[in-house]
Amino acid sequence: MGRGRKVESVLSELPEPTESQAIVRVTGTPGGNLVQVTDEASRTFLARVPSKFRNVIWIRIGGYLIVEREADEEAEGREVGKVQATLVHYLYRDQIRHLQSRTLWPSAFADGDGAAAADEYGSEALHTNTNHAFRDLPPSSDESEGGEEGEEEE
Repeated sequence: MGRGRKVESVLSELPEPTESQAIVRVTGTPGGNLVQVTDEASRTFLARVPSKFRNVIWIRIGGYLIVEREADEEAEGREVGKVQATLVHYLYRDQIRHLQSRTLWPSAFADGDGAAAADEYGSEALHTNTNHAFRDLPPSSDESEGGEEGEEEE
């Protein structure tokens, strides 16, 4: 499958987690092919990003994922630095809304975080660049004269 089809499948699918999968929030990106995530019980662990997602999707802190948890009984008591899950799907705004409408969204994330993440990818204004001074300039005299001449000609 080519890169275009992978991207299209990630964007267009409406995934739903199975029994062995969980919805988690990204809390960090320690590097490489790992992401630090927190589940609905506020447990923090590492999840592995499979090679099929590398350089195809970009994982942002604060985003939501569907991960496949390991079947170990020891996974619950493991320390934070151990990989305990594998990324199955990155959730975008429409996919989050779909899960919320199907009441599959975890209650721990339902306190506005899901809506904030959905709006995060929306058409909000970009952050202002603090490296450049922003000055409000009055309209130039050329613009005001040009508008008046156009009105007089009509």
